[in-house]
Amino acid sequence: FGSSLIVSFVFLFANIGTHVYHRVCLALVFAMAPSAEMSQEEAQKQYTAASNELEDIIRSSQCVIFSTTWCPYCDKAAAFFKNLNRQCRKVDLDEGGEHNPYLGFVLGMATQQRTVPNIFLHQKHVGGFDRLLYLQEQCKDTKSSIFTNHNDVCSFITQE
Repeated sequence: FGSSLIVSFVFLFANIGTHVYHRVCLALVFAMAPSAEMSQEEAQKQYTAASNELEDIIRSSQCVIFSTTWCPYCDKAAAFFKNLNRQCRKVDLDEGGEHNPYLGFVLGMATQQRTVPNIFLHQKHVGGFDRLLYLQEQCKDTKSSIFTNHNDVCSFITQE
């Protein structure tokens, strides 16, 4: 089991290279700006707002699925939790509406995952649906380091 399956989510760039990482992210937001008239200050505000929104979403729910409305594996992930009688918040990134338009971009930068579903359990990044199934299988071994180190996640995704 490597750090690629479950990585404790250190909220938005709190460790190594934060200044460099923020500058790269900000430069990308600025480059992706829908309007050539967006200033660097406005790009910084958009990036900060999206980062704060991402942090708030992840902190406020035990389970979050970042998804799109057309993704079949997102639906499978939602059904997985429903079958376990677990509530899981689903955030559709393609619906816009109440969410910052840069939320998906910031999510991708934070997790280094550019696909959906992008799943978090107990503020820990799991990954996609295939990783969720693999994790569930690994959690069945109560002697494993996964079970020991991530008991909160294992308890959430296994039948009690």
